[in-house]
This record gives sequence, structure tokens and C-alpha cells, in this order.
Amino acid sequence: MASLKEFLRQQKESAGHSLQVNIGGRLKDYEFSIRALSYAEYSEIQQGAATVSAKGRVQINGAWLYEKIVLTCCLEPDFAHVDFLEENGCRTPGELLHALLKPGEVVELGKRIQRISGFDQDFEELVEEAKNA
Repeated sequence: MASLKEFLRQQKESAGHSLQVNIGGRLKDYEFSIRALSYAEYSEIQQGAATVSAKGRVQINGAWLYEKIVLTCCLEPDFAHVDFLEENGCRTPGELLHALLKPGEVVELGKRIQRISGFDQDFEELVEEAKNA
């Protein structure tokens, strides 16, 4: 069996690769190409999704979080591609995402990206962890 160091080195070398995923439902005949979040991307998205209330409680905007995860790590389709935006009459990647996918599809795709990024917990557990940090 390989050592932990060897295993981690091999994982680092394959970190940039994409993965094809099917999220089912009305899109069951199609696959998205996704990649894992980098640590820097995760940190930036986490900070953007969190706000602190007047009472000092951390609140996470889950819809915003999943939207940013998908827009950052979905390679195909590329919601930021100028031609794709123009074809669909949208000005921003977020607007295009909202126009083409249902909210539950964005969440499911975001969950798939979270899993390949090393998050085995569900979102509610991550929110509780962030609140208690």
C-alpha cells in the first residue's frame, strides 16, 4: 500500500481534472462537466456567503453560495461564455444560470461540486459548523 504522502501527491496531480456528472430529473439525459473548488475559491465564496447579524450571529446565504459554486466550477456549460450569454439574452452568468436551471438543479449541481471538493457533510451541517466557529 502506498504511503499517505504518496497518495496525497497523486491526488494533487489529478486535482485540476474535470468530472462528468448527471444530476437527474429533467436533465437526466445530459451531463455537466465540473471541477473541484480550490482552497482560495472556497474561502472567497464562504466569505461572500456569510453575514453577521446585529446580534453577532453568522448567517449563510445558501442560494448565493450554491450559485457561486456552480458558476465557479461548472466547465460545461460555461455560463460565463459570451456567446452562450448572448444566445439566451442574458447579461450576466448569474442571470443565465437562473434562466436555464431550476433552483433545485443549482443546489444539486453545487452539492456534486462540494463532494468532489472534499465536503462529505451536507450543507446544513456546514452552516451549523460556520455558525459555531
